[in-house]
Amino acid sequence: MGSQKTRKINGRSCQEVQGEQSNNFTDLYKTTLHEGHNKYYPQRSLQKEVTSKKGENIMKKTIQKTLIIMAISLLAISIYAPQSVADPSIMILGYSIDPPVLMPGDTAILTLTISNAETTSMTTETAYYNSLPAIQIIETNGAAIDNIFITKDGDGKHFIKAVETFYDLGEVGPGASFSIDIPIIAEENISEGLYTPIVNINLKNNVYEDVSFPIPVTVNDNTIDISKTSVPKQISTIGLTDISLTIVNNRYNEINGITIHPKEQSGLYISPNSIFISSLDALSSEQIAFSIQPQNPGEKTIIFDIQYYNGENSHTTQSSIMINSTETSEVGSIIYDIPSTIEHGQIDELRLKVYNAKNNAISGVVVIPHATVPITPSEYFIGNMDTDDIFSVSFDIDTTSIQANQTYPIEFTVRFKQDGTYYEAPSTYASFTVTSKTNGNGTEAVIGGSLFFISILLIAGFIFYRRKRRKQ
Repeated sequence: MGSQKTRKINGRSCQEVQGEQSNNFTDLYKTTLHEGHNKYYPQRSLQKEVTSKKGENIMKKTIQKTLIIMAISLLAISIYAPQSVADPSIMILGYSIDPPVLMPGDTAILTLTISNAETTSMTTETAYYNSLPAIQIIETNGAAIDNIFITKDGDGKHFIKAVETFYDLGEVGPGASFSIDIPIIAEENISEGLYTPIVNINLKNNVYEDVSFPIPVTVNDNTIDISKTSVPKQISTIGLTDISLTIVNNRYNEINGITIHPKEQSGLYISPNSIFISSLDALSSEQIAFSIQPQNPGEKTIIFDIQYYNGENSHTTQSSIMINSTETSEVGSIIYDIPSTIEHGQIDELRLKVYNAKNNAISGVVVIPHATVPITPSEYFIGNMDTDDIFSVSFDIDTTSIQANQTYPIEFTVRFKQDGTYYEAPSTYASFTVTSKTNGNGTEAVIGGSLFFISILLIAGFIFYRRKRRKQ
């Protein structure tokens, strides 16, 4: 083998130098693992920092360019893109008719509530320009109403129609509504039934859709009547008798301002001269009362003029009832205990019953005796008496100052008051004889007792008859 040459550096061999470098490299590697790469490799760390800053600058420039492009796109859309206008939607939200049911010849008020169904004045949509998102504004305009008119409907000869046409009602904004009153009329002599006139709303912009809306209107000529509720079959010509009547609304809607006037006629007094009722609901009734007094017996017809309002429309009608009057008094007296004879110089008692068989109360009742002999009291005050009341009264007869052996008549009158007026019932008559001595056979007691029971039976029978007649 050839000899190996050893090169020396600074007096040391190359192997020694290489071995030292190797050991230094190993130590450096270990230190790097322990303390971090960047600290011991400054060139490589600097290179990465420079690269990161360049990337950030490039990114900022890219974002700026993107924002500029988007702004230009929005400007281009706002300038060159056509705007969309949302169509308004005019509709009738509701209606009412007053009065709700018409009579032929009636005028009514049709109230319409008209609305623009668009609820917002501005909406937005997302649009795209060069594949980039943009915002497009969409405006909603109001609707201007040109006119409102009604197409009539009827039975071929007579119609339901509007009184006038309404023009230039302005603009209805989005979500806005307003009400309008339209007078309509049902022509005289129109047939009963259901009609459908049509409301027409014409808009000024021909692009928008006009409105046609049918309105149902009912025509009915039912009116109101009067019927008997409590009217006696026989009404006395003496004093007032209350009668109860029922006024009936035969219509399918409320009526108001009702006035009932009994028609004046000779031979018949009626109070009050009118009765007012503010309103009557549909198909309802109300009781009313009058006090009447016929002046003479016989059948009579009482006619009532009735005025009422259907909405603002005045109407009149007539109704009547029949009554039968009699001269029989419903207030009076019955003598039930009176002696047939009284011994001269004695004071004796007579008794009677006062009754009220009327169907209403009376007041100021007074019983007045009429005789040529002394009798006390000179009048007997009872006061108020209700229906079917019976009141007992008594009087004393003094025979001291009169002649014996004579017969003396006596009369009793009953007066009473009704409605501020005094009336007088038919008188009741009796008589007695003044004797000079007592017969002693008890005839007076027998006669007096008989009259008592007969009087009680008569009064009871009369009251029973009146009650039975009233129920009929």
